[in-house]
Amino acid sequence: MLHIQSLLAGILEHPALRSARRALEAGQSEVVLSGLTSAAQALVIAGLAHGFARPLIVLTSDNEMADALRQPAATFLGWLRKTTPPASTAVLPAFDCTPYEG
Repeated sequence: MLHIQSLLAGILEHPALRSARRALEAGQSEVVLSGLTSAAQALVIAGLAHGFARPLIVLTSDNEMADALRQPAATFLGWLRKTTPPASTAVLPAFDCTPYEG
């Protein structure tokens, strides 16, 4: 029987993801990956978070994108860590005002 972890293992060993993981492990404070679909972004977030004991902060362009990534990333992370319910993730919403409002 094939488990989801074994299916994800090959993806998580992609050279670009390994390079991003090494950069974070070396203490680089910012890693940028581009050209990914939303599902791929969620998988990369989960893959990077899976190997670290510290929190991972992901910046998005808006609240909707953050909400759209949170649940899939939590599901992937839960599969990788073999936890039920899915792993803990949180969204810190942006302020819904401009700097010019009172």
